[in-house]
Amino acid sequence: MLLYQLRALERVFGTRKFAAFVFVCAVVGQTLCVGALLLVWLLSPRALAAVNIVAGGPYMLLFACLHQLHVQVPAAAEMRLFGVDLGDKWLVDATAASLLLARLPAALVPAASGVAASMVYSADIAGLRQWRFPRWVECAAGRWVGPLLTARRNQFGGDAEADTPRGAPSARQQQQHRPAAAAAAAPDELVDLVQGMFPAVERARVAQALLAAGGDGDRAAAILLDSGAA
Repeated sequence: MLLYQLRALERVFGTRKFAAFVFVCAVVGQTLCVGALLLVWLLSPRALAAVNIVAGGPYMLLFACLHQLHVQVPAAAEMRLFGVDLGDKWLVDATAASLLLARLPAALVPAASGVAASMVYSADIAGLRQWRFPRWVECAAGRWVGPLLTARRNQFGGDAEADTPRGAPSARQQQQHRPAAAAAAAPDELVDLVQGMFPAVERARVAQALLAAGGDGDRAAAILLDSGAA
């Protein structure tokens, strides 16, 4: 449920930046987690018994994304509940709090390490915010890992193209016609505005980025930047 609610962060970052953020938080968070346990052991060996068992699960990733959600995504609406002013992220916070309280104290160290790793990322220490996976890693993942994650055949269904009704366009044909459909859907003025920032990019590609960004020019520009258009 939390992973679904935190999907807005990937939309803001873009796929490449979000993947880099997850990797950085995993490495930095795990280092901080081990360092925190060593520090507790040096200061008070007795206190180590309370936090020495670390809960399994994506606590580090969830709380790192939760911190970035509050940093990157502003509140879209305000509400008042029992006399308390709450933002539109209160349900996400309540879900994360219940998940943390259900596994205390085992979940405390990984959750705190995730928040600390996200703060390190936001501070751009050693240029972590600018780092991306090399192109060859991205190409290898798209070639070998992508088909495994998006396989059309699984134990509950068959081939997507085989299930396509006769006469209907296949998924491959729909993919080929998608740039033309994107160019028709995006307003010409907005396409011209974004293409002015990326003169070397094809118009259909700019329109497709606008369609993916929901008509937001800033997000479309970020998508084009993440895809290596500039």
